[in-house]
Amino acid sequence: MSAHVQLVGVRELRGKLSDYLRRVAAGESFDVMVRGRKVAELRSPAPPDPNFRKPGALRGRVWISDDFNDPLPEIEAAMEADIFPPER
Repeated sequence: MSAHVQLVGVRELRGKLSDYLRRVAAGESFDVMVRGRKVAELRSPAPPDPNFRKPGALRGRVWISDDFNDPLPEIEAAMEADIFPPER
């Protein structure tokens, strides 16, 4: 990738867009100028992030037990127990 960023006017870019896109694909970068002011950058996209998580990427590789949501007997007994002892 070229370290030097070139300037291009919006009229020039509009007239030769295909040429500039080919140059960008080859690694060049451009700052798009309108009346001497930078309004955009034209460059190749960044490579994809290898740590990006895709939904469904682990489909078929993860297994969950049928009794996953069943409460443990000790917890179930504690939940059903009386909170306050009966009055005497």
